[in-house]
Amino acid sequence: LQDKAGNLGDCRLSNPIYYDNTDPTCSIDLSGGNYQSTGWYWADVGLHLNTYDSSNKETESGVKNYDMSTNGISANSVTTYTNCQNHPNCDYTQGETKGQIWYGYVQDNAGNRNRCNTKKLYVDKTDPVCTVTGGSSSWTYKSKTITATCKDNTSGCKVSSFSHEYKSGMNIDDAGAQGRDKGGTFYDLSGRSSECSSNQKVKIDKSCPTIYVSGNKASDWYSVRQKGSFELKLKGSVGPAGAKIYGGWGTADSYIMSISGSSGSYEEYTDSFTAERDGERRKYKIESNTNNPNCSDSDYVVMYIDNSAPTISNFNRTNNNGSNCNGHPGTYCCTFDVSDHGLSGYSSGSFSWNGGSENVSRSGAHTEHIGWSTTPLNLSYTICDTVGNCDSGTRETCS
Repeated sequence: LQDKAGNLGDCRLSNPIYYDNTDPTCSIDLSGGNYQSTGWYWADVGLHLNTYDSSNKETESGVKNYDMSTNGISANSVTTYTNCQNHPNCDYTQGETKGQIWYGYVQDNAGNRNRCNTKKLYVDKTDPVCTVTGGSSSWTYKSKTITATCKDNTSGCKVSSFSHEYKSGMNIDDAGAQGRDKGGTFYDLSGRSSECSSNQKVKIDKSCPTIYVSGNKASDWYSVRQKGSFELKLKGSVGPAGAKIYGGWGTADSYIMSISGSSGSYEEYTDSFTAERDGERRKYKIESNTNNPNCSDSDYVVMYIDNSAPTISNFNRTNNNGSNCNGHPGTYCCTFDVSDHGLSGYSSGSFSWNGGSENVSRSGAHTEHIGWSTTPLNLSYTICDTVGNCDSGTRETCS
């Protein structure tokens, strides 16, 4: 400096001036979480912010403010820094997320700013859920498929489902989707897993029950004509599912009983009949409890039961005096009818009266002629049908 008088002098700044045009830098360290190759973590992820700016005043001014957030704004848009308030050492934790980016912000003393960020973080802290279906406590004749289904709402399942088909006859309570007593395991993309249960019921019976009517039954499926009671017994085999027996006259449509499948065979029902039947068909059928439409068996008998004796009726005197009546000259003729209103038919008769006797064999209803010379006729008789029902008596008739 020089004044007007020509004197010279100099001046100096009392403090030096420093210039910093270099942005500070930052980085975010990640820790924990058990990272998987799928890009997912299966536990909380730790985050730590690191900031950098040289304290050499001739080149950089040093860090003044810093912060972390997930808002993603630019470095120059930050107006307030918390300096990681309430987060000692600037440590944060990322919980379960389907994708989150963290941002670090830093400002130096010269006002320069910068931003850093993590990759997108994926965290799944929840195990997948396994649901096993397909079992039933009801019997079936079809194959049964047990299916396990995986559900995971965060990272998703590596495999969505698997199944196992049971084909053979069985009765189990521990069916699983990978075999008997084998439930299987599902994994999600974070590496978490869930065990599947093997508690499904599978009841498969592919056998067909049988029925046979035994008792008073001829080899050609028809009974003989008889008197007395008619007794039938139902026998057969049955699978583990058990069966139902139906019966009726003509058609087997009335429920009779249920057969347990525990023994494999049965002889559990006796049907007895005493009422007269004329060739009526008594039919039975058995159906498996699996409702297999191709699995039904039936048997039947045709019944002929006659428990009624023949009758004698319509006595009538014919004045044949002086002529032959039934080979007896000069006799009266007494006629009467012998018939069987049962089912088997009149077969034979034995007659005796004052002065005569006769044994006859007949087939079906007939009119008998008795000749005698004095009245009244004292008639004793025994009449029988073809199955042995008989009636005996004494009559004074044809006066």
